[in-house]
Amino acid sequence: MTQAIKNLSSSESVKPMMLNSLLAAIFLAAAVYVYFVGSAVSGAVQSEKTTRKIAEIGAQKIELEKRYMKLTEKIDSDYAYAAGFRYADETAYATRYGAFAQR
Repeated sequence: MTQAIKNLSSSESVKPMMLNSLLAAIFLAAAVYVYFVGSAVSGAVQSEKTTRKIAEIGAQKIELEKRYMKLTEKIDSDYAYAAGFRYADETAYATRYGAFAQR
């Protein structure tokens, strides 16, 4: 049996097959490496785009808050009277007797 293994390993037909297998393994490893590096770069680019978009939306939010604050400064009692609101002479409140949360 040992002699058969020695004959098989020393045979000339096995050497090209081993070389082809080695080259295929190297090519496969290179392809996997390129794929993972490409994925990492793609993820970094997407992260950068997302960070820029977040910053842009944050700036828009700040501008909206500024507009809101300017508009709320315009609302006062004169504006309310001009819009048809009237001062309430009598106020009525709804009350609840007893504890609100009971078991």
